[in-house]
Amino acid sequence: MPWRQRWRSGHRSPQFNGHQAFLSVPDGARLVPGDLICFGISFPCTAFDKWPVIPVIDHGYTVTELIRTYI
Repeated sequence: MPWRQRWRSGHRSPQFNGHQAFLSVPDGARLVPGDLICFGISFPCTAFDKWPVIPVIDHGYTVTELIRTYI
């Protein structure tokens, strides 16, 4: 996928602030609004603690179902 190629070319996440990430891109990067940038979660318990619903996606990044994290 094209976005994976761009990520390997020098993009970095130098800082996080809560659930927000700062993104540093190299000069000449072709990152435009609407491009998909994917991050994984490092602490799954945080997702269950903070999100009432977690979307499940397929390989095409289409939401296929929702998981409720509460009863």
